[in-house]
Amino acid sequence: MWDDYLFPQSVDEALQMLDAHGGQARIIAGGTDLALQSQRGRVEAMVMVDITRIPGLDQIEEREGYVYIGAQATHARVATSPLVRARGRVLAEACASVGGPQIRNVGTLVGNVMNALPAADGAIALTALDAEAEVADHEGRRWIPLGQLYAGVGRSTVDSTRALVTRLRFPALTSNDSSAFERLAKRKALILPILNTGVTLRMDNGSVREARIAIGP
Repeated sequence: MWDDYLFPQSVDEALQMLDAHGGQARIIAGGTDLALQSQRGRVEAMVMVDITRIPGLDQIEEREGYVYIGAQATHARVATSPLVRARGRVLAEACASVGGPQIRNVGTLVGNVMNALPAADGAIALTALDAEAEVADHEGRRWIPLGQLYAGVGRSTVDSTRALVTRLRFPALTSNDSSAFERLAKRKALILPILNTGVTLRMDNGSVREARIAIGP
């Protein structure tokens, strides 16, 4: 499937590895989709750059009114995180519905976003939360609204042969706010949804200050 499998120890080293292979290397974390895509010849990559050993990319934390989720955070970790359940429950519910237990324990939320598929449960919830992604490349790091990561079905604006998403963030919901995720599918697990919906309501003195609704696929 590939000729080499590399483990950078920092984001800068990962970018250097990508640059050294001139478009023939790809970022990988959980790999639940990328490994299959590579096996089936849908992804042309001779080298995989595995970011799971980079310190700090596994964190889920709240700072200055935002919840931050690192690129190594799996669906299972996000789904069971007390912080996410308290500050963005719609995302915890969405991640709990992805695939089956094996996929949730390996696949990452950032990978779910990078696949750029309309049926991605995590991405639907993040859109409802008005999330952003931190993109790192040779020009530095910058925050990009989640919607700007999509160039079409299955096409991301982030070139994973030259850049990587290091973490996600969204404005933390307060105890007065509310959110929820619903999914309709032919069975409860291991199938793409017919319809999935994420909703957040931000409240002010009993009135809805802001409502966000995201619907897929």
